[in-house]
Order: sequence, then C-alpha cells, then structure tokens
Amino acid sequence: MRRRDSLAAALLALGLPSAAARGAEGEDPVRRGRPLRFPRDHGAHLGAAIEWWYITGDLREPGGRRHGFQITFFRSRTGLAEGLDSRFAARHLLFAHAALTDLDARTHLHAQRIARWSGDEASRLARASLRDTDLLLGGWTLQRLDVDGGSLYRTRFGSAQAGSGPQDFELQLALRATQPLLLQGDAGFSRKGPDET
Repeated sequence: MRRRDSLAAALLALGLPSAAARGAEGEDPVRRGRPLRFPRDHGAHLGAAIEWWYITGDLREPGGRRHGFQITFFRSRTGLAEGLDSRFAARHLLFAHAALTDLDARTHLHAQRIARWSGDEASRLARASLRDTDLLLGGWTLQRLDVDGGSLYRTRFGSAQAGSGPQDFELQLALRATQPLLLQGDAGFSRKGPDET
C-alpha cells in the first residue's frame, strides 16, 4: 500500500469526513433539474469541478473615447488534499483574467491572478462566498449587492496593483443589472463535460 493510500485509510479509520463528504452535508449539489435559489446560487458551489463569474461591457469616457472590458473569476476543484482539515490545503484554485481594450487607440491590455484556496470563506487573500457573488483574489474583487430590488455589482481589477510596467491599468466599477437573470443551458444547468457533475 502506498503512503498516500495508508494516510487516507487512517483518516477514514479515525472517522474524519473527507472534504467531499463535508461539502455534501451542507451544500446543494449542482445538478440538472434542481431549482435555483438566489442569492445562494450566485455564490460558489464547492462540489462542482469548475465554475466562473464574469462581467463584460463597454465604457465611454466623457470625451467619447470607447473601451471594452472583461473580468472573469474562476474556481476549480483540484481533487487534492480533500482528506486534510487544514486552511492551507489547496482544495481549489481561484484564478482571474481581466482585459481592457481601447477601441480608438486599438490597444489591448490584460492581466491575471491565481491562488490556491482551502474553501475557507474567511480567507483574507483569496476566497469565494458560498452565499452570494463575493470573490477576492489578491486586490481583485467582484461582489453582488441587493439594491432596490435589483443587483449592483462592484468590481476592482487591473495590472496596476502588480506594478507590471508602463502598460498598467486599473478599473473600479459599480454596475447595475438592467435586465432579469438569463439562465444558460437547461434552466440554468450548463454541462461542460461528459459527466453531469
């Protein structure tokens, strides 16, 4: 028996639940036909292999200059350290990509971030809320707030926080949803691989 197998067997013998079992206890799994519940389903689903949150849009400066922007946060379950009860266990990767295009100058800037995450919502460097859209990765953020019966999204991102050079950029945006939710796939379930999970 390999050391890893014997460690897993020892943890099971002690009655310690795996991360998969802990996640299944308090979380609705993502599956076809399950009615969506908001704001909960705006948040992370730790049992899902991958999920993402994104905002795209166009901006106009007061002088008329046009820009396009995109920010996407991803969460990917690693399948590692699931039997370890530690805030340092890298059960998930959080990563994000941001871009800003100046349509008039025909320039495109982009930046990215990545961090491991244990699944602890109280983490100070990288986290995703299970209750609603609320993500943090380094200095980048994306948060949804209920305001006047609708959604207000706040985000901050860019390369300036990294001091990456002469093409630094940073955006802080407050965006109000102007249309109702548009559910993708089958009533909000959008399979991305051969398995339903």
